[in-house]
Amino acid sequence: MIGYYLHKVMGYFTRLKECAKCEAGHDPADHDCRRNYFGSAKFMEADMSSELVNRNPSLDRDNVQISTTFADDDASTISTIRKDALHEIEKWSDLNHATGCFVKAIDKVPSLRDQGTIDDLEYMFSIAIRTHKDDVEGVRKVSWLSFLTVLVTTALAVRSGVVL
Repeated sequence: MIGYYLHKVMGYFTRLKECAKCEAGHDPADHDCRRNYFGSAKFMEADMSSELVNRNPSLDRDNVQISTTFADDDASTISTIRKDALHEIEKWSDLNHATGCFVKAIDKVPSLRDQGTIDDLEYMFSIAIRTHKDDVEGVRKVSWLSFLTVLVTTALAVRSGVVL
């Protein structure tokens, strides 16, 4: 886990489901067995993320609480983090995942399926996020204006018979 402001490592954990010596029949007491996870592989990321945010000895020692996470859009991870937390935790998407979700939503609108239109909107949305960092309302306004601009431009082009 890396801090947002200072970009310093705030903690890390590993999860190992297998140990070569144990698999070969050795007793875990006979060697330095590092196997420390016995759950499903699907839950491994969620479990480790929750431990980093909610049971991190370094954060506990300094009385620090994580209030916002930047992560991919894996629902099981944020769900586990929130379930284990004693306080509210907000989840934000990073630029790549936010833009990807935006493009998937646009792709569901049949009249916007033209690749040039999608590329224009994706570009405008990523600019909106970068230029309005920490300003959700600003991103919302600029994104909406960008969307309307592309819609109007596309409608005018179709109406006049111009190919964009």
